[in-house]
Amino acid sequence: MASVAQRAVWIMRHLVTDPAHGYSQPNRAGVGTGGSVGETITLDDGTRVGIASGDRDCSSAAIECYAAQRVDCGGAWSTSDMERKMVASGNFASLPRDTWRSPEPGDLLLAPGKHVAMYMGDGKVGEFVRSERHSTHGALGDQDGGESIIRDLYDDGWTCVLRYVGPERGEAAEEPADGPEEGDGDVTECVINVPQADDMACNFMVYVCGDRAHDIANPEALKYLNEVYRACHGRDIPCFEMSGSREFGAFQRFLQAIRGGIPSPEHYPAVDMFAPRSGERSDGCKGTE
Repeated sequence: MASVAQRAVWIMRHLVTDPAHGYSQPNRAGVGTGGSVGETITLDDGTRVGIASGDRDCSSAAIECYAAQRVDCGGAWSTSDMERKMVASGNFASLPRDTWRSPEPGDLLLAPGKHVAMYMGDGKVGEFVRSERHSTHGALGDQDGGESIIRDLYDDGWTCVLRYVGPERGEAAEEPADGPEEGDGDVTECVINVPQADDMACNFMVYVCGDRAHDIANPEALKYLNEVYRACHGRDIPCFEMSGSREFGAFQRFLQAIRGGIPSPEHYPAVDMFAPRSGERSDGCKGTE
């Protein structure tokens, strides 16, 4: 029986060797970090798991290798919170920095705020490193074979090693992770985070329910919203990150599709077909709570 950590290695191997998956921070959603299942893969032991389609960055790829197996990663979102949240889930242990010299397959070598890579075994790590432009974003997929790679184990200033210590499972999820479950309806329900960048005046989040998008100005609101969603569905609410920059039109097209609204155009001037919301938010930005 393959271990959870071994299956994580197989998932990472697929991600870094399939040219359909390149590097991107603006479009970095994987299962567990806002992405929905778009592809089902068969692992070496014959089990099937669902992963997101498209690109990743280093942290979304690492988290997905476990989240796609329905492992609770504590809501970890980036290298900055992986250690705290993954350890808090009870499924991972944080081991001393020197552990990187003799890691076990499936271990995550972490430098918070900088980078994370997975130890694959045989002295190799798998990782997502940069776009074909040697930047944070590029064309969809691995354009030059170097956006995601397997290479020799090295020290990138790792501060700790995260190791899976949760329960083992006889079978991986035969039904794709985050796929439809009994009792789920057809209503779209998710959270979208739009970080401050370029012409964005501030970071904002929206809660999408059906054909409406609602501002989330208070992080505590997201916490309680997720608790209710988890009680109803048995999993965390899907969270996506979309760039609000004029260079990337995905968020604008999404809002057009659901006929929703957005915070004040001061925050997102590229979208001018929606009426601005009135009122004052608790974070000081204009727009409705």
